[in-house]
Amino acid sequence: MTTTEGETLDSLLARMNELAPGVEHSVSENLCKECQSADLVLVMKLEATDGSLAGAMPKTSARSWPYLRCRGCGRESRGQA
Repeated sequence: MTTTEGETLDSLLARMNELAPGVEHSVSENLCKECQSADLVLVMKLEATDGSLAGAMPKTSARSWPYLRCRGCGRESRGQA
């Protein structure tokens, strides 16, 4: 995975639709709730969603969700899209 330079969480979330899935974006000016580490990354992950298009054949699609991960303790929190 590629890591980008640190940005504030607010600035990353403001451009969330532009972030590529799987790329770690370093977060500055925040601490982990569990271990107080400042080594946080925001990662966009693809999650499968059920659905169907026209017709009876089921289809699978994916939706991008933001996750905040602490590199200190490994805690991961799923955000809101």
